[in-house]
Amino acid sequence: MSSRAHWFGTFPCKCPNKIYSVHYGTYYGKEKHPEKHKTHPLTQMIIDTKTQNSKTATSASEICLLIYQHVLMKYNIAPWYLLDSTECIVPIPLHEQHTEHCSDNCKSRKLDEPHTKGQLLAETLTKIIYDKTGKNIPLYKDVLVRADRTKPMDKNATQKERYNYAWKDYKIAEDIKSNNLIEGKKILLIDDILTSKATTDICSTLLCNNGANKVSILCAAETFLDPNWKQKRS
Repeated sequence: MSSRAHWFGTFPCKCPNKIYSVHYGTYYGKEKHPEKHKTHPLTQMIIDTKTQNSKTATSASEICLLIYQHVLMKYNIAPWYLLDSTECIVPIPLHEQHTEHCSDNCKSRKLDEPHTKGQLLAETLTKIIYDKTGKNIPLYKDVLVRADRTKPMDKNATQKERYNYAWKDYKIAEDIKSNNLIEGKKILLIDDILTSKATTDICSTLLCNNGANKVSILCAAETFLDPNWKQKRS
């Protein structure tokens, strides 16, 4: 469990509470860790949720059960109250249309199918929470919008560049702003993999700046990185 106080600088966060970030396990990237990428159980399950194969639904359920047991229940205590305090669940959104920057795997799917990012995990986790506790937490799939589809990130991009990319990519849906749907809400923001934190930081900032009282970030895994990654890209 890590906590990040309000993110200042170019994109100030108005959230009245700290933004907490949690993840279940580790994801091993294909380029730097090819063997573990092929054999590591959680990494393989996450790949299944991205590739729409026969294991997709099963892997999503297994990941969310692990998250429920080892993250939500573990951190359902002060100061987090990760489960009890959550009033709605919001996934990191998909882009609204395919572009030349989409992978072939992405282009082969319908846009309304839950693929990549946190939508499938958010839907599955919402159902598991209800089955286990009877708590029916609303799932707001359309609060955040992928406003743009930027080209793939340069692997040597600095942290500032990554945040600038993410800031251009995401926005709050206009009808959400006008209806004050998230005003005063304690939100659980869901994504599949946490790497640079740019996406989740930007999205949590957008939620806070549009009325959310608290945002907790929950990811299935954090990418295993070179310990010097931050220094190299600062």
